[in-house]
Amino acid sequence: MNAQNVKFTGAKNDDKKYTWHTGWVGGLKQIAVKDQLEKKPEEVLRKAVLGMMAKNKLRRYYARKLRIFPGENHLHTDMLPEGTEAINK
Repeated sequence: MNAQNVKFTGAKNDDKKYTWHTGWVGGLKQIAVKDQLEKKPEEVLRKAVLGMMAKNKLRRYYARKLRIFPGENHLHTDMLPEGTEAINK
């Protein structure tokens, strides 16, 4: 929850970049963390969690079950314990 409230220390907001390749010639792409946080903040946490997991079949299995929400509103409010409902509102 609240993936948009992620804070980075130091100069990681400007220096850290996510890199991927599209598969085409000259298709190397980059995006800075601060730009990614504006567009899709949940992807920053998803990449961090998946980067810490072992690179095997279980990673893909657990990645499907990972649910990250950018804001306070999410689909699973009824699944929260009773004491945390007041904290999240």
